[in-house]
Amino acid sequence: KKKRIAYLLSNPEAFCKYYFAQYCSSDFAPFHKKLFKAILKPGKKYVVRKWARAHAKSVMADLFIPLYRKFTGKSKVVLIVSRTHDNAQNLLAPLKIQLEYNQKIISDFGVQRGSHWEADNFHTKDRCWYLAVGMGENPRGKRNEEVRPTDIILDDADDDEVCRNPMRLNN
Repeated sequence: KKKRIAYLLSNPEAFCKYYFAQYCSSDFAPFHKKLFKAILKPGKKYVVRKWARAHAKSVMADLFIPLYRKFTGKSKVVLIVSRTHDNAQNLLAPLKIQLEYNQKIISDFGVQRGSHWEADNFHTKDRCWYLAVGMGENPRGKRNEEVRPTDIILDDADDDEVCRNPMRLNN
């Protein structure tokens, strides 16, 4: 079991295929692999991906990468940001569900539910904090004790009105 876990934690594609088989109906495309490589390089980074519909943008950004980073010890405070607070909470829900009910995760890493477990923010047993944030909300000062956000994921933050105005979109 320890060998298998060590292998999975050293290989993000294998990690995803094993723990999230229901999401992995095909092999990872070259652009998925490129994203893994970019995200997992040491240091700060700003990554933008522009993929066609149904190419797993949200699954990669909001589920696979945050959970891989959590279990490899890289994530401590994760903000999921979207157009509205409710949208951000909806993007956070699959991640929370996997931590709470995925039997492979529970078997390998134990129960993940921490002391605070709500729909829009929760702590795991190792004090990793996940928080839904809507555009316009001020995330300033968000921290988990002494730890500031380690991951900020922006997904589905635009809307039709903003997209029609290039200046507003850039802002």
